[in-house]
Amino acid sequence: MRRATLHGYLLLLVGLLFVVEATVALTAGVSSAELGGLVFGLFGVGAGVLVSLEPRRVPRGMEPAPTSLCVIAAVATLGFVVAVIGMTIA
Repeated sequence: MRRATLHGYLLLLVGLLFVVEATVALTAGVSSAELGGLVFGLFGVGAGVLVSLEPRRVPRGMEPAPTSLCVIAAVATLGFVVAVIGMTIA
């Protein structure tokens, strides 16, 4: 797996977390904070997709990802799942 792909994945997770959090908050009422979080999250999702699709534009993006970055991605995925479950249950 390329380094840029994992970087894009991590950006995508952060963006999705903001989108989910803002969407849950928007069910209680619209405010500028939730709308800002939603826009920021959508930007993160877009950035993650672009980084994954254009690895040549990322410094060292075509290199294989180091094991430490794979571990970080796995831990971030677990944290994302726990956060989303926590937001939807609460």
